[in-house]
Formats: sequence, structure tokens, C-alpha cells
Amino acid sequence: RQTVAVLIVAPFMEELFFRGFLQGWLRRYLSRWWAIGVTALLFAAAHLRADQGIANIQIGVGILVLGLFL
Repeated sequence: RQTVAVLIVAPFMEELFFRGFLQGWLRRYLSRWWAIGVTALLFAAAHLRADQGIANIQIGVGILVLGLFL
């Protein structure tokens, strides 16, 4: 049950929040590309953790690119 939540429910909820709600809300005030960029940046920031140290740079860049793509 926990695996299903981690692999399916959590990513679905993230997409619903970041791309469904936040990006749509930002689109009211910003251009399409700015809304995508800000959403991707916040998506990446939400996945950073203090205990990852310097690896946050590599992880953050990878997730930022993923966020731009999604």
C-alpha cells in the first residue's frame, strides 16, 4: 500500500498541484513561458533537502529540466 502511494499517488498529486493549479494560476498573471519557468523552479525547489549537501545542485538542475519538460 505504501509503495502505491509513493509511486502513483504522490506524483499524481504533485502534478495536480504544480501543473494543474499553480501553473494555471500563474498563467493569469504571467506569460505562458514565465508561468512554466516559475512552476518548474518551484517544483525543483520543493525537491531539495538540506541533507543532500552539494548534490542538491545536480539534483536541482535535473528536476528543473524535468519540470520544464513536464
